[in-house]
Amino acid sequence: MLNESSHRVVMITGDNPLTAVYVARDVEIVDREVLILDAPEDNDDGDKLVWRSVDDKISIPVDPTKPIDPEIIKTKDLCVTGYALAKFKGQQAWFSILRHTWVYARVSPKQKEDILLGLKEMGYYTLMAGDGTNDVGALKQAHIGVALLNGTQEDLVRIAEHSRNTRMKDIYQKQVEMMKRFNQPAPPVPVLIAHMYPPGPSNPNFNKAVEREAQKKNVSPEEYVKAQGYDVETITSPAAQQLINSDPKNRNAQAQKKAANLADRMTTSLMENELDDNEPPTLKLGDASVAAPFTSKLRNVIAVPNIIRQGRCTLVATIQMYKILALNCRVLASLLNSAVYLLQLIQQISTFAINYQGRPFRESLSENRGMFWGILGVSALAFSCAMELAPEINEQMKLVPFTDEFKTTMTSVMVFDYAACWTIEVVLKRLFSDFRPRDIADRRPDQLEREKVRKAEAIQKLIAEQEKAEEEKIAALEKQIADRRQQVANWRRGGPAQ
Repeated sequence: MLNESSHRVVMITGDNPLTAVYVARDVEIVDREVLILDAPEDNDDGDKLVWRSVDDKISIPVDPTKPIDPEIIKTKDLCVTGYALAKFKGQQAWFSILRHTWVYARVSPKQKEDILLGLKEMGYYTLMAGDGTNDVGALKQAHIGVALLNGTQEDLVRIAEHSRNTRMKDIYQKQVEMMKRFNQPAPPVPVLIAHMYPPGPSNPNFNKAVEREAQKKNVSPEEYVKAQGYDVETITSPAAQQLINSDPKNRNAQAQKKAANLADRMTTSLMENELDDNEPPTLKLGDASVAAPFTSKLRNVIAVPNIIRQGRCTLVATIQMYKILALNCRVLASLLNSAVYLLQLIQQISTFAINYQGRPFRESLSENRGMFWGILGVSALAFSCAMELAPEINEQMKLVPFTDEFKTTMTSVMVFDYAACWTIEVVLKRLFSDFRPRDIADRRPDQLEREKVRKAEAIQKLIAEQEKAEEEKIAALEKQIADRRQQVANWRRGGPAQ
């Protein structure tokens, strides 16, 4: 995937060269015959280097002070050990080695860092993925560092399930406490966490949950129940037979006794679940996570293409945004676009004002105070800019200065546009809109007269009630004033102020 997207994958490991070459071929990092640059087996002095094949059929001596044979680079894939890398460091072939080597084996943490530094010096953009303390230096030197934890996809699923079950268990416990506060029975246990509670009257979904969990663990429901330590009484168990053969009066007593012990059984079950060895794994951050800006919970490198995809999407969106801004900022104010802006503004005003449907369907425009004053304000701004009543506003809105003749023309066009829109709306409503009621809803003249009289009487009655309420309010206020005066007079005479 990475090779097909114009990226080059390089393996840097501390393992044996043969192991590294085998894995690299398996993941298609190399696809040709591989030559390993290392010390020969009979090198007693420790100053010789050879190119040797995996099957030891090829052995070519190498001088670190001289350039690499171009024929080897052209026809073979290269694997370099840490010993050979140390010999080539500082030599003229150093950058050629870094450029054409796809597998590094038996390298130290410092050499990993040197490889990343060399690739950066050559102008390459690097991404390093590592999972241990020995990768910290390389992760810091890479343009993008990705720390890998020891998690698997199954671990992430278990962690997510454990987190979900914990939240649901907390919510259910709060529900139980609330029902207990009002002396009500506990609600049924949700099916997703029914396997975490023992069977009982408040856990009707126990069997369904047990079947689900047993299927996940590839065991039978009976084995799962036995492993959890639950004692489920079947119809053939002695306890069940004793309950069937017992006196009906004793059955209620036994049921009440079991219900009383349900809370203890739940508590015991929860404690056993806390001590269960099926707890989800804990993914701890290490030194690599501190050194790298990105951390993947999975131990594989699937996070690398995901990070590259996200980075490319972000880069494309950012470049597109800057291009659009750069093109828009080149648009300068002119007489034409200033006139078009004012015409668009008055057209938007007429669209909202003229097409507004008022009475009898909804409140009129004058009653809708927010929209009414908003339309008036924008209209005043538009005509003020057209006539340049406040040149400072035109300057702030980046409008070019108008000539006197253009002001008159522009204002006339704006007024004509608004008036023409209003006229067209009224004419079309008269021609095509019929707001008159149907004949079945027409009222006779005597009905209209009675309604008029009834409305007048209702208005008179309302006025009379308001006057009466005002008189009562005034009388109550006068009484309070008189009482206050009486209290003040008693206080002045030395009596109690009541």
